[in-house]
Amino acid sequence: MAAFIKLLCVFFFLSLVSEGNCQCFLDNVSVVQSKSKLVVHQKPVWNVTINLDCPCTLTDLVLSSNGFQTVLPLDPTVIVQSGNQLQVTADGVADPCRVLRCALQNAGSIAGVVLTTQAVLVEKIKKPKPAIPHVLGITS
Repeated sequence: MAAFIKLLCVFFFLSLVSEGNCQCFLDNVSVVQSKSKLVVHQKPVWNVTINLDCPCTLTDLVLSSNGFQTVLPLDPTVIVQSGNQLQVTADGVADPCRVLRCALQNAGSIAGVVLTTQAVLVEKIKKPKPAIPHVLGITS
């Protein structure tokens, strides 16, 4: 029995190590541009989304920005422009591990509240109103 538990612990440890050695490549990065309905200084506003199809965090991402023009100043905590390059900073990266950790913390907090509460109101049921109002003296 002890050998089985040791083997199970080794398997669990190796699965954690293999997940921690994540490799993300440029093939996992996609940039999507979409034109929004907003107009600033008679110029259209474009939304640019950088997607990473990898469970890891990709840091030091630099994009080529030939022809990039902006009317509004860029937020330097998210993206920095230098010449023909845009560098995504650490605040501009949505870390999947951080998002997952926050979701699990919120779920654990909600579960703790539900477990320690005697009653939980999930949905308030509205009683249907009668089609004909009740008038005293008239029976239906």
